[in-house]
Order: sequence, then C-alpha cells, then structure tokens
Amino acid sequence: MKIKRYAVLLTCFNRRETTLKCLKQLYRQKTSGIVDVYLCDDGSTDGTFKAVKTEFPDVYLSKGTGNLFWNRGMLASWEKAYDSGITYDAYIWLNDDAYLMEDALQELIDCSALCNDKSIICGSFRDDVGCFSYGGRDKQYKPLIPNGTLQPVYWLNGNCVLVPDYVVKKIGLLDSMFQHHMGDFDYGLRAIEADICIVSTRKYIGTCPTNPMASHRERKSGLTLCKRFRRLYSPLGDNPIINFKYTKRHFGLAKAIRLFLALHFNNLLSDHLYELKTVRKQNSKIKKLM
Repeated sequence: MKIKRYAVLLTCFNRRETTLKCLKQLYRQKTSGIVDVYLCDDGSTDGTFKAVKTEFPDVYLSKGTGNLFWNRGMLASWEKAYDSGITYDAYIWLNDDAYLMEDALQELIDCSALCNDKSIICGSFRDDVGCFSYGGRDKQYKPLIPNGTLQPVYWLNGNCVLVPDYVVKKIGLLDSMFQHHMGDFDYGLRAIEADICIVSTRKYIGTCPTNPMASHRERKSGLTLCKRFRRLYSPLGDNPIINFKYTKRHFGLAKAIRLFLALHFNNLLSDHLYELKTVRKQNSKIKKLM
C-alpha cells in the first residue's frame, strides 16, 4: 500500500511563541502518512524565522515582504510546496494560532479517504471553554457543530483545511487578489461551483480562540472619517474593491454594486448614526421572528 505524503502550509507574522507552540503540536501528530511543513514568515521582527530554523530545521522556510498577510502568505507556502518537485497527495492549510489534538491530521486524512480523496475537508475548532470557534458553516452561516458525521459545508473557514491534489488540479491554488481574508471563502465557493464537495470533520480537531478583530472589518468605530476609510481599504479592512470583485464573481453584479455602496455609506455615517442604524436593523430582525 502506498504511503501518502502531505504538505502542511502555514504563514506567520510576529507571533514567535504562538508559532513555535503550533509547530510543536504539529510535530507530535500521529498520522499514517509522511508530512512536510512549509512556513512563510512574512517579515517578522521578533526572531520567529531564526527560532523556527533552530528548533525545527526540517521546516521548509521562506521569507515574505511584510505585506503578504494571511492569504498571500499561505499562497507563498503553497506555491513553494507545489513547485518543490515533490508529489503531494494533499495540501493542508494551518493557522499558527490553531492548536491541534494529537490525531487531528489523521482525522482530516480519514475524512478525505471517506470522500475518495476528492473533497475538501474543513477542520472544526472549539475555544477554551468548549464552544465552536472556527470551522465550516452552512449556507445560512450557521456553524456546523461536529456530530460524528461528515456535514456539507458552504462557507469554508481556512484555519485548518485539507485540499486533495485532485481538487488543486481542478481549481488551482488560492487567488492572489485577496491579501488577508476572504481567500478561504472564495476558494470554497470556487470548489462548489466546480462540483467539488466540502465537508467538515466528524469531531473537533483542536482549539483556537476567536479573533475579535474580525467583527471590525466592515467598519471600526472610534476613528475619524479619514482613518476609518483608510482602515476600510487596508488589508485588515473589508476592502470595497476586492469585495466587489469577489461578490460579482460568486453572487452577481447587482449584489456587488449594492455591497460596494453599503460599505461606503456605513463608513460615512457617524458612530452615533451607525449605531442607531444597527439597532434598527436588529429590531427589524427580531420582529420578523415574532
């Protein structure tokens, strides 16, 4: 029986201890295959690159410019693995703040085998108190709580994802248009549009705290108008131009235009007016449920 080979892909920036902890847990994994690790250090200034090189000499390390962020950093690792000349059966995305249980990779591999290695497997994570934090979601954006079965995913979360080589040959790698976020959602939707299934793991495979910054991408309060728009168009914001292209690609021109205008309108509002608008919208939703 052929022993399968997997490439684990990571990117990091100035989280030395977090990255090292992630790698330690990664190298403790019990799997039936050969695992190579590719890490793109996106210009860390806290000694991450040197520490990884010293403690984990087998890691395939590369350096970024400091402007790659998550999506382009992951893409850099993926391209290095893909162009390495080594034939991989699958590629596994992994966030460096996601801490894996000992059998996490094996669960991904087993789930992939159940799907004949032709589906994307999305890892499910919980926080420190045991609640769902990251993983696949259905079309209504409800989290898919692990229940011992493979559940179909619509919204793909990129914290830990197994992508078989079969899928890569059909839809390629992450799109470099995205700098930080949305690249995982885009990849998942591209897969679905190509009739590729995405499923979540049957159980939680690790822990990962939720990112509080994610809720401020569309609009961050407490900033001047100029700073608010600067942040909106930054890699940490919900860049309207990238958002427009993404929405047009998957949901059509009309929706893309509406979202583009809404992003600008919401950021033009004062904090007080935006809060009133948000409360009114929430009240409207509550009334519909009554």
